[in-house]
Amino acid sequence: MLVYADEYFLNGSRRAGPSGLWRLQFRNNGEDDHDLAIRRPNGTIIVNSPKVRPAGLQTVRVRLKPGRYILFCTISDHELRGMRWTLTVRAPTLRTTAT
Repeated sequence: MLVYADEYFLNGSRRAGPSGLWRLQFRNNGEDDHDLAIRRPNGTIIVNSPKVRPAGLQTVRVRLKPGRYILFCTISDHELRGMRWTLTVRAPTLRTTAT
């Protein structure tokens, strides 16, 4: 999944997906430093990238269980100014094969 940052918003390539290991590529398209953090529904931050400079790219890997997560920037007041994105993680669907 791709997550883009700018002043002052986040935009992602997906709003939902299956539980399991996620690889997020975080691209800073803005003029200020930004980071990417993920918060569980209970408020616990489970991952936080290093600061990413303008035009920089950082990869974040995290295992997500079903639920709603907030992706946001922890720098200064960036989240309050709109740098947040909601991601819904669903239980994986089981596929069966017909015999």
